[in-house]
Amino acid sequence: MKILITLGSISPCDDANTNIAKLIAKELQQMGNEVALFGTSFVNAPVKEDIDGIVYYRKLSVQSKYEQKAEKDLAAGKTLRNCVKHPVYFMKLGYRHFRAKYVDVKKKDYVRELLKLRQEGFECIIAITAPIHSVTASIEVFKDIPVIWYQLDPYSSNITIAYQRIKEKKTQEENILKSVERVILPKLVYQENLKNNFCDYKSKMYPVNFPNVRRLEKKEAIDDIIFDKEFINCVFVGVLYEDIRNPEYLLKMISELPDNNIRVYLIGGGADEIVANYIEACKDNLKVEGRHTLQASINAMLNADVLINIGNSVANMLPSKLNDYISTGKPIVNLCSIHSCPSIEYLAKYQNVLNLFNSNKVDESVDKFISFVQKEKEDIPFEQIESVYYESTPRFVVEQMFLEK
Repeated sequence: MKILITLGSISPCDDANTNIAKLIAKELQQMGNEVALFGTSFVNAPVKEDIDGIVYYRKLSVQSKYEQKAEKDLAAGKTLRNCVKHPVYFMKLGYRHFRAKYVDVKKKDYVRELLKLRQEGFECIIAITAPIHSVTASIEVFKDIPVIWYQLDPYSSNITIAYQRIKEKKTQEENILKSVERVILPKLVYQENLKNNFCDYKSKMYPVNFPNVRRLEKKEAIDDIIFDKEFINCVFVGVLYEDIRNPEYLLKMISELPDNNIRVYLIGGGADEIVANYIEACKDNLKVEGRHTLQASINAMLNADVLINIGNSVANMLPSKLNDYISTGKPIVNLCSIHSCPSIEYLAKYQNVLNLFNSNKVDESVDKFISFVQKEKEDIPFEQIESVYYESTPRFVVEQMFLEK
């Protein structure tokens, strides 16, 4: 079968959705399908590119003046590591340059580009959201072939989006549900959809976990992070936010660590001003690395002694990065800002986890944290992880996409 996956940003503008799309594409390819991806990217990426047998079609963005300056500065070697004098500016510089999420491409742009791809003879469309026009444009253009909606995040019930036009968004979401062949969606989003009076479309919905539990491999990356083995190296990988994934409690904990052998790395960027406020207080116990390539991030997770997850402050969204952590078999410190954090239940099957809550006194959490990270622990073998978390593998999710009804 010839399959087109539509989504927001695609390589080299990787984000969580892009990484999931690539895993699904690879799995489909291994099952004998011909696969292509369509999305948005920087102006310096090819419009069409074959990467390991998967074709990437790109709608190229127009960079803002800020991003153009970022590209020039970073090309000149002004990276986050050696910009000590102006940490906030350069954290923003690197983060905005590399992230460029969805790059302001509108539905009309998607429709225009997808119309050009009709002649390629695709037999099925997998539309990954966000952005929502990935699926709405696909429905409009490909009316004669099945469109599968892979809804990674809530839409009309997404409280991280401004409370505007909620009624309109619910109507739009219902129209999408009417039009698509089926919906693949996280279990938490499935529960939200049923609450939102979408029960009439329950037969189209296939609840799954994020599909990124897989065997991770170390490969050399141009931006690898080198750890000092004299320290217990604890790593957070992901994007930080001031609202749904606020790092302040973790930073308070780091600032109260004694001058010992524990070091925490933040990889991924975000919440720049909050992080900058704690750099001095955290001393040598904190290393702010900013944005890195996916392979460098994977290497950092595999080389780390302990991984740190910061749970979302909303109960209907689980960080997909948690499956990357699980795939490593490493000990996980799970920081929760709410007692209904979905990461608690999700990690209940994982043998090597410490749950901490932001409501606890910081010094109490610090004591538990130190005790946990200083214990000698063996990594959990991947075969055991795959057995326990099989429903979070690319193979299982792809099976749900094409499961006989």
